[in-house]
Amino acid sequence: YPPLLEAGLAAALRLAAVSAGIPATVDVEAGASYPPEVAETVYLCWVEVLEYADAASRPAVSVRAENGWVSFEIVLPGARFDAGLEPLLDRAEALGGRLTIQTEADGLTRVSGSFPVAR
Repeated sequence: YPPLLEAGLAAALRLAAVSAGIPATVDVEAGASYPPEVAETVYLCWVEVLEYADAASRPAVSVRAENGWVSFEIVLPGARFDAGLEPLLDRAEALGGRLTIQTEADGLTRVSGSFPVAR
């Protein structure tokens, strides 16, 4: 469990982008609390996507909780990738959730996932 997640998922996601030197948009509900294993999975996906980003791509991440599920979406314009997230696919399934990676013809990549809050 990354120690910086103790400050909350939103702070950890923002700090990861700042540390990578990538301007990014982070949209997480104020005061939201997520199960540690879910927060860690979202964080690890974000860090992996940031590896493929540059200052011009301006990636974005949003996280929402509703109806007993935590859902997130990461959008990375102009960067095409599908490597690096395979271990996280297995992790998502182990948490009872799912993770998808879609790359569109214009190079826009979307990584999205959803996890049950209570198992």
